[in-house]
Amino acid sequence: MDHIMTYEEYLRDVKKGIVTDLGNSPVTPLLLMLQGKWKTQITMTIWFVLLSAGIKTSAF
Repeated sequence: MDHIMTYEEYLRDVKKGIVTDLGNSPVTPLLLMLQGKWKTQITMTIWFVLLSAGIKTSAF
């Protein structure tokens, strides 16, 4: 943003949705990054639990 917003401008923008100059949500890249990390974390946790329980798994 190039200028300081007034409270009224902020309320107006919040009600219509906060987006970047390109029209994207500013949190979309963060959510995409976290989505991948959470999937990896869950997969690895399940894998380690199965290995520690002695369950044979096939990686390929």
